[in-house]
Amino acid sequence: MTEATNAQYLVLEVVQSKTQSLAERLEALGASFEVARTKADALERMTGSRRFAGVILDHAFPDGALDVLASMRERDIFTAVLVVALSGDTSVWTTAQRHGAYVLPAPLDEASLGAFLHWTRRRREAAHAWLTDEVDAFGARHGLSAREREIVRLAASGIARHELTSALAVEESTVKTTVRRLLRKARRSTLSEVVAEVHRAIFLSADSAAGDRSGTNSVK
Repeated sequence: MTEATNAQYLVLEVVQSKTQSLAERLEALGASFEVARTKADALERMTGSRRFAGVILDHAFPDGALDVLASMRERDIFTAVLVVALSGDTSVWTTAQRHGAYVLPAPLDEASLGAFLHWTRRRREAAHAWLTDEVDAFGARHGLSAREREIVRLAASGIARHELTSALAVEESTVKTTVRRLLRKARRSTLSEVVAEVHRAIFLSADSAAGDRSGTNSVK
């Protein structure tokens, strides 16, 4: 298979000859994607890039799906992630969800994958409005300043920690001081935790909006 350029999704999986691969399922659904074969390859593709609408991780990925996920969050890469895991593997489900990932049981059916693709696309389309609302709500709850809210907004939109200095046009020391202050106010340990909370709120907003539209259509 030739890997697509300008991809929307990044796939990390174990390819088994007897089952349809995640990449093949994405192809069947008309989604553009790239395939990463190692953890290093995956992180290199994601670092400093905001082109991926989502990352799809097979729980059996040789370099460790959860290791990849943890490394993403440590590097402040907040792309939406779907982990495909065995339904009985509660440790994988718990760890993935703690890192702000969504989890679906293996083998992944087309409808579930399609729903994830639909959500990530809609999430991108409506991200700016939802992001602004949820960051403002988070900032109001924790008494964040305008600069602290801007850092949360940038991080939640996919700006990596090392890119915040140039994005804000300030010194690295200023970013560090501001991040420490906002974490203290929010009573969180890392910026990743803050972003995961904002992303969960955006997901719930998207889910609620979808439910409202569905209800409206059903009346008709």
